[in-house]
Amino acid sequence: MFIQRTNCRCILLPMLVLIVSASVGAESGGVVSTKDPATGLLSWKYEGDGLGIELLQVPPDFIRASYSARDLPATVWEAVATRCVFGTIVRNISEKPLQYRVQDWRYKAADGVEKPIKTK
Repeated sequence: MFIQRTNCRCILLPMLVLIVSASVGAESGGVVSTKDPATGLLSWKYEGDGLGIELLQVPPDFIRASYSARDLPATVWEAVATRCVFGTIVRNISEKPLQYRVQDWRYKAADGVEKPIKTK
């Protein structure tokens, strides 16, 4: 399932909040969103209770270059490049081991149904 790029902010921020709330306590801090002045790309960052999560928009031209370099058909890389694609960085910012179960992460689709997050 692809998400149209125009809905990126509507999907990513709630997804980040869902991931964070499933992983750490709600009392530990807030989500900081930034916009790169040079590219206009958005990112969302959360740090609290020893966990750092960052979602970064991936530029469409990066998708096109990466997919075309792997000899994927132009229809495939163009379909992905015109959707909302983001990278995820999860870091342990504590001095203790951090445990989380990616299989427990969920997002809420536009129809209100919770679904598992697809990862590599």
